[in-house]
Amino acid sequence: MKYTHVLWVLGMSVMFGCSSSPPQGNQEGTKETEKASENAASPDVQVAPTDDSKTEKPSGVEKSNSENSRPEGPKANDGPGDGAEEKKGKGMQGLMTGFERPDSIIYDKRYGRYIVSNLGGSEWDRTNGGSLSIIDRRTGEITHKWAAGEQEHVTLNAPRGMALAGLSLLVADGSFLRKFNRKTGAHQGSFEVPGARLLDSVAIGRDGTAYVTDSAWLPEWSPAAGSGIYKLEEGMMRPVVISEDLAHPGGLVVRDGILWTVSTKTGKVTAVDPSGEIVKSIDVKGFGLRGLAVDSDGDLLLGSTRNGKVLKGPPEGPFKVLLTASGGVGGIGYDNKRNRIVLPVTQKNHVEIPNLP
Repeated sequence: MKYTHVLWVLGMSVMFGCSSSPPQGNQEGTKETEKASENAASPDVQVAPTDDSKTEKPSGVEKSNSENSRPEGPKANDGPGDGAEEKKGKGMQGLMTGFERPDSIIYDKRYGRYIVSNLGGSEWDRTNGGSLSIIDRRTGEITHKWAAGEQEHVTLNAPRGMALAGLSLLVADGSFLRKFNRKTGAHQGSFEVPGARLLDSVAIGRDGTAYVTDSAWLPEWSPAAGSGIYKLEEGMMRPVVISEDLAHPGGLVVRDGILWTVSTKTGKVTAVDPSGEIVKSIDVKGFGLRGLAVDSDGDLLLGSTRNGKVLKGPPEGPFKVLLTASGGVGGIGYDNKRNRIVLPVTQKNHVEIPNLP
């Protein structure tokens, strides 16, 4: 494992920036082909888990309330916990370096840390060059390649969104949902999502069900059919909804039993019932959204890959700009204990922890 330390930047100013991201607005449809449509995932397809990591096949995900959903349920106390108190929104702010195209971040309350997924190369790379990093919340020390594709018995091509469920860490990686031991980072197996183009984000329901979005982007951000949300059920990936109305879904959270996702194409925010019914859509134009989290107020936090802006507002809207990062951001990390936002700035290979207004 590789260790680095935080480059502390107090009073860090943030700048308007950009990041490689899906095309937005009217840049759609021109590259979509009949072949992509024919190969898109079908609601009737069910595939057993595929173990391409040469490890024991996982038995499934423990039934446990999500730590990245609302409300938060009780957790087993098998780790050091995160009991150190800080003033909310204050404390550890700054900029952290040494990442390799950081894509998404989640807060692990049980072990007092933030987990960062690193693409390594492009989102479609299949060379096993991805990795996961750990940021210790108390010391700021960073452990790079806590889990990495270059390690024995680990498969990580280009990891993106993540979620925690009991003793498991689930990671979206290409067309696979990969399962890791939450404490040690050991790879415990993979579940293939049939026909998936580019899985994006993972969320856990109240009953412990794992959900994942398929953004349906081909290399160079060429659109394909098959925008959808899948769930892990009885060891198999099953579709919840496949609909072009989702318009290449990215970030995913569960709030009060409803799945919320954002369109990486149009910026639309969409609510989906666990049965697969689309129950609400809200247009948020001009931002190029991907990141999505729920804060301590129950508001949605939306992150822009286009200009680094983070918006905040109730699910029904309106959404207002809360802060601006130094470049486009991926999957937003949110520390609900401290009301802290942790942002991966992919193109600049760093992570920002802004001082909230």
